[in-house]
Amino acid sequence: MKEKEKRIFKLAEYAVHVFTSLEYSIFPCLYLGDFDAAALTKEIIPLETKMFIKYVRQLVGDNYMIHFHGDGTFAIPDGNDMYEFAYSIADDPDAVKKKAEKMALNIIERNKAVAEAGIDSLILCSDYCFNSGPFVSPAMFEEFIQPYLYKIIDVAKKDGLYTIKHTDGNIMPILNQLVDCKPHALHSIDPMAGVDIKEVKRLV
Repeated sequence: MKEKEKRIFKLAEYAVHVFTSLEYSIFPCLYLGDFDAAALTKEIIPLETKMFIKYVRQLVGDNYMIHFHGDGTFAIPDGNDMYEFAYSIADDPDAVKKKAEKMALNIIERNKAVAEAGIDSLILCSDYCFNSGPFVSPAMFEEFIQPYLYKIIDVAKKDGLYTIKHTDGNIMPILNQLVDCKPHALHSIDPMAGVDIKEVKRLV
């Protein structure tokens, strides 16, 4: 383990060098180790990732935030899963909601673990929107996504984490629902997709 620790420390040093050279204000945490295996243990996240967070914190102190991806909601499915997702909403909506609940609970557990490891903020990166609008209707978003996003953000904030909700595309049809989840920030505001920055500022 000592050799691995040295390598992870060197990696942390290099990461800090890159992020400071690029004038980052928030440093992304690297995913190190086997997350699938760690999720089956009381550790939740791999020891290698915990070590990386620890070393970055030692190197930068409290001068920079460290963030981790912390979303566990449905996002735009890829081409292989789009039809299956659409069929499942129509054929068995209760099963979809059960899956959404399980996904949310799993990510909440992981978010708690990364908070304990020293992470400051979560970037919630499930993409919901194309330039034309959300991949599901606002009513479906309210049923299958928004309650679980709210829960993830609410628990994270109670655990002392800053939350930044990211989604590309035209968020205007679901903007009120995103704001109701009360993240600390919304990203990205995409005028090319028709996002009205004035309206976003009014609601936020």
